[in-house]
Amino acid sequence: MDLCKEAASQLIRLTAILPDLYAGVLQERAAYYSSKAKMFRRMVFHYVMAGHRYNVSGQKLLAMKCYEKALVEYDGKGWQFAEDHILYVLATQSTNHKLAIDCSAKLVRFYSDQHPDQQAAFLQHYLTTLKTYETSQSLFVLPVLDAQSIRVIYGDRPSSTRSSIEHVPKEQDGGEPISWEDLERATFHSLLGMNKPFHSKPLIGDEHVENGIVHETPPFEKFRVEIRLRNPLAIPLVLKNIRLGLEESGAHHREHIVEMGELPGPITLPPAQNPNLKPESTASLDVLAVDEFTTIELYVIPSDQMERLKIDRILFDLTNQDGNVSVAGYLPIEIQGKRLFNTKQQRMAKTYAPDCRLSAKIAKNLWPMLEVKMSGNAARQDHVHAYCNQMYQIATDLENIGKVPVDGICIATDHPDLVSLSEINQENAWEKKWSLAPASLFPSNGGGILVQKLSQGMLECGQKMSVRLSIRAPCHVVHRHPISILFYYTGQNGTVRQHRYQLAFSTMPLLSTNIRILRADDGLCALDLQNLVTNREAMLAKVEILRISTVITTSKENEKPNVNIFAVQQRSVLVESDQSAIFCFFLQGSASNSSSFSEIWLAEQISDIPSWSNLLPEGLFAIDPTISEQQEFIPLKVNLRLSVLWKAHIINSDGTSTTLFGENFVPNPYVVLKKNLSITGTNLANLPYVLPISTLPGIDPKFEFILSPKEEKEIDLARIEAASTRRDSLTGKMFINWAHPDSGRRILPEDQESLSDCKTIIKVHSIDEPIIHDFSKNR
Repeated sequence: MDLCKEAASQLIRLTAILPDLYAGVLQERAAYYSSKAKMFRRMVFHYVMAGHRYNVSGQKLLAMKCYEKALVEYDGKGWQFAEDHILYVLATQSTNHKLAIDCSAKLVRFYSDQHPDQQAAFLQHYLTTLKTYETSQSLFVLPVLDAQSIRVIYGDRPSSTRSSIEHVPKEQDGGEPISWEDLERATFHSLLGMNKPFHSKPLIGDEHVENGIVHETPPFEKFRVEIRLRNPLAIPLVLKNIRLGLEESGAHHREHIVEMGELPGPITLPPAQNPNLKPESTASLDVLAVDEFTTIELYVIPSDQMERLKIDRILFDLTNQDGNVSVAGYLPIEIQGKRLFNTKQQRMAKTYAPDCRLSAKIAKNLWPMLEVKMSGNAARQDHVHAYCNQMYQIATDLENIGKVPVDGICIATDHPDLVSLSEINQENAWEKKWSLAPASLFPSNGGGILVQKLSQGMLECGQKMSVRLSIRAPCHVVHRHPISILFYYTGQNGTVRQHRYQLAFSTMPLLSTNIRILRADDGLCALDLQNLVTNREAMLAKVEILRISTVITTSKENEKPNVNIFAVQQRSVLVESDQSAIFCFFLQGSASNSSSFSEIWLAEQISDIPSWSNLLPEGLFAIDPTISEQQEFIPLKVNLRLSVLWKAHIINSDGTSTTLFGENFVPNPYVVLKKNLSITGTNLANLPYVLPISTLPGIDPKFEFILSPKEEKEIDLARIEAASTRRDSLTGKMFINWAHPDSGRRILPEDQESLSDCKTIIKVHSIDEPIIHDFSKNR
């Protein structure tokens, strides 16, 4: 008969009249029959009661066996307080040392609902148990170590690991990012030649870089490790004597360690803000607030007698709140590499690549070391709020603080048009005239990488030099747009080192510039200016135009066309908030042997202003072989831009004022006009202009003006916007956008009556099917 439930009930009734020892036996049998009746929670309860009766009767061994059987069912089932009671009894009374340590470790659980005072008592018991039974280093279960976020810095530099060395790639027009390794490759070949094979020496090792191979670290410098720790308890944790631990297999190399870095004093990990969050999964760690973690930096300094080292643990002394119990132990460090998806077996079995960031090979030679000190508004912060095209100058001092002479210095950036490096002209060093460092453009994902190499890059130990870094904010409205700059230098012993600097821009518009052709036959043009700061904003902005100049780029520096610019009327141009202005000038070519007038100053000349390399990809000027076979005369391709240098006076709402400088670049209006008309299908020969409008008047026919890829993209975006139609949301009426052929400037339909002087305007219904209409005064 299946009467297990009734048998268990009868045994429980008998326990009320029997001594503790007999009652314990009956309780244990009742637990057995409850399990047979599949009443598991009652079974566990009877095991606990049996253990209690055995304890009272002095039968410790029998009591521990009952508690162990009860723990199997309570473990992880949500009965936390009952489970903690069983764990505490086993931790305090068990003669099995391993069981006592395991149970005391489970008492300091990460998701405990116990009162902080109770957690403090459990922590003290855990430390006391370890100190009693452990004879060597103890394996701790807390604090929580975020192994995946560990960052390694190879060497003493950089001294600060702020966001200037973060891996924040920038996507170029091609859609692929330019990484720090791309910048490193370009500078490597610039200094050491294209024939030497490139080997990356990363500045840091973290979860964003490739950690599948072991990298080098310099001897007699710190191999630094940044570790994030979190306290999972509701009480503070005190850690002392924190240091790194080497792998046991490398113990025989310990005599070659110069120094094992140790934190100078104890650190206190604050109580968890969300102690109920289980940190077993990586996903739960990602949602924790940043201030829940405490970041510490530890290091080890190897000598040149070591071949390699590997860090596999963090050593420290864990102390209770009162400080009367302290135990030495360690936390193991196990980093999981990136998931592999190359083969079907890897995809099915969840295979991970090795992560070697905590291993390093010791270089045989010392590395050069420069101290890079920057000063200026942009250098004091990582995130800059600026106006579009606003310019910044960063004074940079380079000092050789290492033991290796430096024989080559260069920089690389992923924004060739926004960054430049200047050095003091050595021919007139006493005048302190700045000149651009020699520059070259390395192809990369369409946009290119600008590399500038200092002509005077020799620095002996202890020497210093000054350079100037110029940065211009992006021309469009952006938010936290990063600009990366890499300093790269070589030592006389053939070793190299890098220094990273990164600045994020958030911009807002200030000045709009556009050039349109008024008369194509003599080059009469108009510069349209508009102050984009409205009167409704809580600040005032007055923009003064300082200079208008031409910028010419070609593949042959000794063969450039002479492009002259003359003002129709020399006058100053000031544009107040929400106002517009027009400045007319002539843009003409001249013979190669004549003098050139490449700029117009509308205000007092300023000598110390930033200049730019203005390099473009070499492929832009390449000659199509199919065309070269068909034509006897091949024109030389040239890119022409016009620069508008301005100064702005900003008065903020709080009464403070700021003066800032900027520079806008406008593409060649003749090439823009040609491109716009070719898109609409207009036959240039039918236009009523005296000259072909694709070139400047007076220019040598051997030159052909072209647009850069960036200019092409901006013109296409502006054309799409101008050619788009918009529908009134209330009436459903269709509006047509009108564009002037000379400038592409949008003309509203209600202003069409004012177009009597225009001989041709373009009405665009769609991009694919343009319609050309001619208008005259007697329309």
